[in-house]
Amino acid sequence: EPDVVASFLRAIDGLNVAYIVGQHDIHSEVQWPGVSALASGQRINLHSKKAELQGIKLYGLNYQPRNELLKALNKIPEDTDVLCLHQMLRQVTGLDIWQLSMEEVPEFVDYTMLGDWHGSSQTGQHEGRKWCYTGSSTMRSIDEPTDKTFLLMQRKDDGLLHVERQPLKTRPFFYNQVRWDDELTKYLESIVPAVEKAHAEANVPDVIKAPFVCLRYDTGIDDAFVRIEKVLAPLISKGLVHLHLLTTNNFNNTSPDYAAEAAGSVTIQDAIDEAVDKELTPDLHELASQLADSSSPKEVIPALLFQK
Repeated sequence: EPDVVASFLRAIDGLNVAYIVGQHDIHSEVQWPGVSALASGQRINLHSKKAELQGIKLYGLNYQPRNELLKALNKIPEDTDVLCLHQMLRQVTGLDIWQLSMEEVPEFVDYTMLGDWHGSSQTGQHEGRKWCYTGSSTMRSIDEPTDKTFLLMQRKDDGLLHVERQPLKTRPFFYNQVRWDDELTKYLESIVPAVEKAHAEANVPDVIKAPFVCLRYDTGIDDAFVRIEKVLAPLISKGLVHLHLLTTNNFNNTSPDYAAEAAGSVTIQDAIDEAVDKELTPDLHELASQLADSSSPKEVIPALLFQK
């Protein structure tokens, strides 16, 4: 949205910005971090570059497939304090199917700061190597955590690097699910005053003041969509709701016949094609497809990833 971009540019005007590029931007002609160049201040893509901030030595790598990433890790300068990456860790997913495991990060790196994982509270250490995910500052998916943060890193008097998570002010968020007619009636009676109150009291810039309203409802409820639309449409027309997302799901219908019909309406490959972008993450798409077809997943994983 133009207003959001303009607000972002005003906020960083005069600041120096160093960034790395994630997989959603890596193949784009215009990369989202590059928009920062429209404001005054120094801009640098940290990919394969060193930078120093208040005595902390940084080194960055843009997103890249696992085989290229492992080669790049061998070229990191040995005086690097903080490594900035946009990759998925095995220690986060719990599976050996992503691009990096912390034991592959050089031992001399004090801290590995990562993007890509949108969870807002992922931190840890592995064999003495510390890592932290920043979490996303904006929502890309409606099921993400609504608490957004940024990370403040500084070297304190003990000589060690300390990372503190600072909250970001975000728009109000309403998520509800209703299964029965009386639940929907009560919801529709309460949502309008709740949204109006949240909008009036939100201490955030106007461009992020309108709440998210997300409702998950059972399609078995009579005239559910018409009733919901009738109540929410005036809020949208007034600009009081940024988004209303109506997702349908048969909560109550769990009969074998219904389950069989639902399962037969979409193939596993259809679901993979919908969930995984073949152009942006071809390795992951190939892995998911092969796992779906294989009767021995343990053979697929090392063959596809760890022999590359």
